[in-house]
Amino acid sequence: MTNTFRSLVVFVGLAAAGSQAAIVVDSVSDANPGSSINLNVNIDSEGNASTPSPWFNVSGSAGLSGAAGSTIGISMDAMKNASTNAVTLGDKLVDGGIDRDGNGFMGVSDNPNGGGIGADGSNHEGLSFIIDEITDLPSVLAVQITGIDVQNIGRINTDPYDESFTVVNLATRESMTVHPQEEEITAGTIDVSSLNLIATAGSTNPVAALFSGDVGGFRVNGLTFDFIYADDPEALLPPASVSADPVNSGSVLLEWSAGQNAVSYTIYRSTVSGEYGVALQTGITGLTYTDATAENFTTYYYSVVSVSGSTESILSGEVEATPYDTGDTVPPAAPTSFAAKNPYGAWVELSWNDSGDPDVKSYSVYRSTVSGSYGDPIASDLTGNSYTDEEVEIGTTYYYVIRAVDYAGLQSTASIETSVKVMPLTGPKNVFFVLDTGEIYAFTSVASNGISCMGQGHVTNGVAVATNPDYGEYQGFASVPDGRIYGINSFGDVMEWPDLTSWIDDVNAVTVSSEGFGEWLSAEVHGFSYDLNTKGFYSVQGSGTYEGDIGEYPDLAALLANTPTTNYTASYNGNVCNFYYPFDDAPHNYGSYANAASGALYFQIAGNGNLEGWLTLADYVKGTPAETFRLGGFSTGVTTVGAFATFSNGGVGRVSIGHVDGQIIVTADGTSDGTLYVLQSKSRLVDSGWVDVATDLESINGYVSVSVAPADNRTFYRIRVK
Repeated sequence: MTNTFRSLVVFVGLAAAGSQAAIVVDSVSDANPGSSINLNVNIDSEGNASTPSPWFNVSGSAGLSGAAGSTIGISMDAMKNASTNAVTLGDKLVDGGIDRDGNGFMGVSDNPNGGGIGADGSNHEGLSFIIDEITDLPSVLAVQITGIDVQNIGRINTDPYDESFTVVNLATRESMTVHPQEEEITAGTIDVSSLNLIATAGSTNPVAALFSGDVGGFRVNGLTFDFIYADDPEALLPPASVSADPVNSGSVLLEWSAGQNAVSYTIYRSTVSGEYGVALQTGITGLTYTDATAENFTTYYYSVVSVSGSTESILSGEVEATPYDTGDTVPPAAPTSFAAKNPYGAWVELSWNDSGDPDVKSYSVYRSTVSGSYGDPIASDLTGNSYTDEEVEIGTTYYYVIRAVDYAGLQSTASIETSVKVMPLTGPKNVFFVLDTGEIYAFTSVASNGISCMGQGHVTNGVAVATNPDYGEYQGFASVPDGRIYGINSFGDVMEWPDLTSWIDDVNAVTVSSEGFGEWLSAEVHGFSYDLNTKGFYSVQGSGTYEGDIGEYPDLAALLANTPTTNYTASYNGNVCNFYYPFDDAPHNYGSYANAASGALYFQIAGNGNLEGWLTLADYVKGTPAETFRLGGFSTGVTTVGAFATFSNGGVGRVSIGHVDGQIIVTADGTSDGTLYVLQSKSRLVDSGWVDVATDLESINGYVSVSVAPADNRTFYRIRVK
């Protein structure tokens, strides 16, 4: 492939594909944002480009009426190492940090070239680029990265091949290598249009990696991309329709429609969606191909490209197929170790072991309120080993069986039947508050008997549990129903403790996400919480454009990546922490909200020290007009940095605090396989040992329950496997 280096930033276009205009993205900030950058380029009604990012300048025009109003999302990621293997060429092997110089030119931090992009032994540093969002772009248009602006290219000695860098299309692994010293170039925009870094709405988006091939150093200023017509009659286009079907053992039949201006076709195959290496087959002149090299029960992804001369079109739409023995008549074995558990509230968690047969495709779950009587499955096409049934009612006993389904559509016999009674969330209530000194105070509830937040009226009147000075620097804490505790530290790392005792003792913590909530990303939070209603998380944004707003995360993975799917405009810039409270004892004691009732679930401590509560997350977003609970001065005179409530039904080993009328009832989930449990107590969690109170406890209907009377006001209890 010819390496063409351009000194001009603006491109004249891509005639073969119908290019109309170019948009140039330049880095202008010297801020160092961490390991990655997410950039949105907006196209207004006139086709002009702009960005809300303070780190980049965007200029140029789409030049196409159909592109006006669209948004293009571009992600940039730093690599401390890039693969030079042919199959994985350009893959990131180690995360790096993005470094900017005074001109805003981007490099990789902590390298031998002072923050540029270089190579040191096997460490090939670089940046990757992905078009990861295309919004409101008509299907007749496409986006292509045509140029990468490279600056500050250094020279080490007189060897013209001493300095080099490589650009890779990570979808096809097609690459081009540039030797700038040989071409006597120190800066400019490299033309990468021949790599076909093209994305259409709904297609697999292209990823490009640029990395150093040898010693030396350079930086990247930005990108140039074009909008192109995908229906230009002179354009080389892939087949519009592609299908893939298993035809017999180890074979997949591919069929496709004719591609515009195609002379022949090339097929790409992968076991990873959207990632293709060397072509499976080239030079195909017909419209069908049988892949006879596939392995049974492995899912393959295929894409077909049109070819004319030495030019390839963009990838077709991706299809997938899993070959199997199409003559199979033997059903698979049933799954084993099928179990149902109701750890907390109105849902049931189901788990099982695999069938053991290699041709199992999925599982189907059946439910009934009558033992042995089942209709249609409540869930099908399950590919994992667990399922959560959320369509259940408190107080009802449910019966379940599960069947395995193979690729031929044959079903196994039913598994053993398992049952569970759905119980309300009950038991001791635990609420913890952490001060900026690292002191931890605990209460049994917000407002019921025992050590009540409401009864005491001040955070330091709770049980003094421990002091962990590092916790005073945290941005917040949250507990989840299985007993784990999460915290976001001052560096933006998300930490995980396996249980409450480990958190109190500050032991067994692991870092599960790094720097995603860092100050340099303007991504700090004023606290975060698990939401039992959504089974996700929410946070109050602590800095940047959205400070004071409420971000909602659908699951733990989204939280760890700090990618909220919804951002609600709110005004909580001054609040200090928040927590979800999974009980209903908070009274309606404040405001005249039309839908007011007792049982607030969403709490925060405001900047003035008030403890405030709302019934729903939507009410929390509304603010004071929808507030139903307030305890004035709860945190006055001290600074609270985090708070959370535990989910009492949900775990063997969960600690419970306090007493109710001289008696405490300890409840935890257990197994029904004959496992025995022990109830233990201690006077202080930190500096005293656990003492057995009751032994040889058995699980009944999935729960271990024991009553202790009289109970001491300052005693802690836990249930452990014997």
